[in-house]
Amino acid sequence: MKTPQIPFHKTPLSLLAALSLTVSGGAMAQSMTDLGTLGGTTSQAYGVSADGSTIVGISTTAASLSRAFSYSNGTMTDLGTLGGTVSWAFAASRDGSVIVGLSRLSGSFNSIAFKYSNGVMTSLGVEAAFGSSTSTAYGVSADGSVIVGDYIVTGFSNRAFKWQNGVLTNLGNLGGTGITQALGVSADGSLIVGTSTLTGTSSGSTAFSYSNGTMTSLGTLGGTTSQANAVSADGSVIVGVSRLSGSTNNIAFKYSNGVMTSLGTLGGTTSTARGVSADGLVIVGESTTANNQNHAFVYGSYANGSLVSVNNTYSSIAANGFQLHAILNAQNTLLAIGLNSDCTVYGANNVCVTAGGRYTNVSSPTASQAAGNIQVGYRFDPSFRAGAFLDQGISNTNPNNYSVKNSSPLAGLFAVYSPSGTNSGLQVKASMAYSSDVVNISRTTLANTEAGQGTAAMTTQGGQLETAYGFAMGNRWLASPFAGIKSTQVSRDSYTETVGATFPITYNAVNQSATTAFGGARVMGYVTPKVSVGASVGVEQDLSSNISNNSGSIYYLGSYSLAAPVIRQTRTVVAANADYWIEKNQRLSFNAYYNQQSLNTTDGITAMLNYTIGL
Repeated sequence: MKTPQIPFHKTPLSLLAALSLTVSGGAMAQSMTDLGTLGGTTSQAYGVSADGSTIVGISTTAASLSRAFSYSNGTMTDLGTLGGTVSWAFAASRDGSVIVGLSRLSGSFNSIAFKYSNGVMTSLGVEAAFGSSTSTAYGVSADGSVIVGDYIVTGFSNRAFKWQNGVLTNLGNLGGTGITQALGVSADGSLIVGTSTLTGTSSGSTAFSYSNGTMTSLGTLGGTTSQANAVSADGSVIVGVSRLSGSTNNIAFKYSNGVMTSLGTLGGTTSTARGVSADGLVIVGESTTANNQNHAFVYGSYANGSLVSVNNTYSSIAANGFQLHAILNAQNTLLAIGLNSDCTVYGANNVCVTAGGRYTNVSSPTASQAAGNIQVGYRFDPSFRAGAFLDQGISNTNPNNYSVKNSSPLAGLFAVYSPSGTNSGLQVKASMAYSSDVVNISRTTLANTEAGQGTAAMTTQGGQLETAYGFAMGNRWLASPFAGIKSTQVSRDSYTETVGATFPITYNAVNQSATTAFGGARVMGYVTPKVSVGASVGVEQDLSSNISNNSGSIYYLGSYSLAAPVIRQTRTVVAANADYWIEKNQRLSFNAYYNQQSLNTTDGITAMLNYTIGL
């Protein structure tokens, strides 16, 4: 006799944990850990203990044999067999101390239900009790005392059984002569669920619950068949799949308080509920989508929920992460502009004041900001000046799901030492900048996902040291090679969605930091007595740089991680300016600044218009 095929309902219960998606911005995984194999090439996880300590399933060995395994504390263990070459594990008790499944017997193709405990695999004795040649254990109670499954009788018809403390019970059926299977059991073992054929038919079957020696039909969603796959810890919520009236489509259901309710689909025609949480509030399974893809779903019944696509939820997280990179690029550009601040026009009182506006645009996706700025400097003596600056955002155009509040400016200090008191000769400049703002974030909404919203702080800070040396070129022009080093960090703090999600997402902090060397040359000069122009070209090279993975956790589904993007470590910077001298101590300036971005291989452009007066 051939080993029975794993029935439809026993698609690996690691359905959600097994997702591996390639999505915009990187490879998304649900913090997936490769459990390895028993020496072969494949493995599948089918069940997990309630405390999460033990995972069970099937793996091939180096000899290409299929063996039941348990996985705990990072180690996969071969559970052996009942003498044959093949075994499969399907379920585990609450603490993983009891594992159930099937195993072939010595010299036979027949498979027998087993219980594995304390390192020993034991036959449940179904074949002896019921005269069966093949049986399978599918479920086990929390304490391991009750095991349920089915066995095959003459004519290849399945019968459901319960094993409790060494005693086997045939659960009977709903009157039919076809298949009856016990597929799940409540935590205390008092309620068993599955499917059984009805009186007068060998094919039409309905989901059942079994307690106190009585099997009760749960009905259908109007069609001819249904199947119960799992039950909550207290037996109050049963989930499975049922055919609709006049249709061949199967739809996931929830059965509670005597009523079977359709859970719908993710836009397609079919769905199946595979499992339910111990408290009955969360249901998991899979469904077809409108474009006929098969997606895992979660359903939160405590909030009158609808099916939420696990696949699209991870895709929306990836989309938000890609948008975040544009925000980080914009903040790094703002920081670069701020660290280059200086005030160079002084009057009799040795005071310099600059005021104006700035516009910055970063592409792919677009993030732009209009801002006002002011710089105030004081010249302590001809060779040394110092000052402070503020850059206050006024309006932002951000990726669709981000809104920056502009609640505080980028603030900083600068100091310049120039022994000659002019742009000629040596110049050394030090600067630092800091800002902390608030960002409102909405999750990208895709089909069958939730529009979760949250708020996070964003911090931008850095320091820079630059040295330059000015060489006169004739009477009107000056060239200045320059070099320097800077340290920068932009951080979006961790946050949890507080609005709009049945399954809220917690996002870990994302930090981007770099230590960067830079160098280049400037040229400046007068084209008329009142008009001066300048330009510079430089290259930045990260000596060290890092950005966090976009990681966090989703309520009930567990952790996730999105790989950080590749950082462009070598970047070009180009700047140009034109100044109109209204008077000796008053200047109107236009500055343009282009820089390659470190993330998403995009570019940024900044334009500034300022008025400077020396007092």
